[in-house]
Amino acid sequence: MNSSDAMYGASPKRFQMPLCDKLIVTETSNDYVLPDYQPEIRRVLRVSATPLPPAKYIGGGKAEFNGTLDYQLLYIGSDGEMYSAPLTAEYAFNAPLDMSSEFDLNEGVLLIADIRDDAITARVAAPRKLNIKCRLCARVKAYGMMICEERISGEVNPMSIERLDGEFPALMTLWGIGETVELSADILLGAEDTRVVSASAEALVSDVSAAEGYADCRGEVRLTLLTCRDGSPASAEILTRSIPFNEQIEIEGLEPNTDCRGNAYISDLTVSVEDGKILCSMNLIPEVIAHRTVPMTYTRDIYSTENYCENAYRDYSMPTVISLPRGNFSQSERIPLSETGIQSGSRIVDVVCKPVADKLESEKNKYILSGQCKYSLLLECDGEYNASDITLPFRYEFSGDYGEPSELGADMRTLLCRARIDGDNLSIDAELSVCAELYGTQTLRAASEVRFGERVERSEGDMIICFPAPGDTVWSVSKKYFVPTSKISAPVGIDEDLGAVNYIVINS
Repeated sequence: MNSSDAMYGASPKRFQMPLCDKLIVTETSNDYVLPDYQPEIRRVLRVSATPLPPAKYIGGGKAEFNGTLDYQLLYIGSDGEMYSAPLTAEYAFNAPLDMSSEFDLNEGVLLIADIRDDAITARVAAPRKLNIKCRLCARVKAYGMMICEERISGEVNPMSIERLDGEFPALMTLWGIGETVELSADILLGAEDTRVVSASAEALVSDVSAAEGYADCRGEVRLTLLTCRDGSPASAEILTRSIPFNEQIEIEGLEPNTDCRGNAYISDLTVSVEDGKILCSMNLIPEVIAHRTVPMTYTRDIYSTENYCENAYRDYSMPTVISLPRGNFSQSERIPLSETGIQSGSRIVDVVCKPVADKLESEKNKYILSGQCKYSLLLECDGEYNASDITLPFRYEFSGDYGEPSELGADMRTLLCRARIDGDNLSIDAELSVCAELYGTQTLRAASEVRFGERVERSEGDMIICFPAPGDTVWSVSKKYFVPTSKISAPVGIDEDLGAVNYIVINS
């Protein structure tokens, strides 16, 4: 509690609040013509997409995002062999912001966008021409500093103002992106006539630790190469390598022991073959999102010892992080080939798993995260290559009793994926990681406005004997009799219940 404030308002009271929290769905559509050195397209096997981090702007009451979408096209050429082609597209979308006067935009706005590809379709229009459409889902969040100061009107002696301050553990979200880092790997060729059909890389963050002003982001890049020898479909195979990384990201306001979530992007992957080696290089862009709790002060109540007043109050719905579960789980399924459309006698060359969480349910002392895994299989049968997609539901349980979350965020990655054909059945095994964020809300009631009116008439030197009622506090009694809290003689804390006190003496 502060008394005798030199100014009407106390020191600025503000906290981070969302300016925007929306799921934005956008679609890109691009036409491509393959260069002459690229074999003609007979059939598309697979198209994968990697959205790279966007550039961010604010203008006209909205947040604007635009970035690059890297495609990897895998197809059968006119000669029946497999080929790939890297393609790029641009994406852009915007989201409205709450630009009300309650926010101090001079302190900056934090923009975060988690972007994933939701569906990709490719249509071949001519031997070298195709159209690719991609639907993107972006979870956009924007944070600004909201001002939590009461408005004061009417004439009053500033020295007569009594203010009851409170403290609340406000959530502060921090974000940082690291410098682009170049990584490389050399792989020995198994045979001289081996050809690299396609290459892909995924960065898996295994650990993020916070320090004063920066975060250490550690993990590995999983490099996958599809190789074959021309004229020998049975030779198609997958080569994998792991490239470790440990990068430091500067984040203003970050403190040790802060909860962090890491992510990393791969761009500009290039592959060449020289002197019996496959030379690979790529760029890594690490990213960290952190949540910390900071003490925030606010005005619970306010009055004057010299003037009558009317008060208004406001309830703020304060965001909180109620749990940050991390864990791994396995998915193992055995499916009859007759239910998959896969031809008997096929050989699995490659399998890629893409998990997406879409629902969270709470039961007694546990939470259930559910979603779907899309498995993309590359197959070879009787010298022909084919592709098949299979979607399987997953269910992941973790313990906890945090109440009903108001929002779920879940970043899922595939740590390991295998598929094999056993007789008339398809067996799929995957190891998946979950990095979830369960958000909740708490209500904060603060004084929002006070209007001072006529002066209080009383005689100097009066002594008042007060018999507190249950629920009365030093503050409520002081406000009722227009006296500073220091004038109350009671052996209790400043805001404790006075119900057990027989009487108190108030010296006006």
